[in-house]
Amino acid sequence: MTKCEFKEQPCLFGSRFRAFVRISCPEHGLSCTTPEQMEDASRRDEWRGILGWVGSDIIFLQSRGITKFPNMVSQDMFSFATEYRIYLYTNNKFYELDEKNKKLIAMNVDFYERYKY
Repeated sequence: MTKCEFKEQPCLFGSRFRAFVRISCPEHGLSCTTPEQMEDASRRDEWRGILGWVGSDIIFLQSRGITKFPNMVSQDMFSFATEYRIYLYTNNKFYELDEKNKKLIAMNVDFYERYKY
């Protein structure tokens, strides 16, 4: 059994947690990100957090806690990111992670296309 760092939260590390491997081309009419942009977004994960899943729940792991989005997992899900935001596609919808309020909100496509560089 893995010892948890977060005493007030259940342990999610170990064999059940799966982190998303980000993609560079979300398709669905959205532009691709370059390898350099993906590298910039990955470097920010150190302070931003890691998005993944356990069972049927999407999980956002941060040094200051764990946020759970129940029953959001789907077979078509994937994640992508820019320097500014983390995005998720699941259940045929695009979301962006509102890190401040710990919510998944509807993706702002204009912001993605304008600031993905």
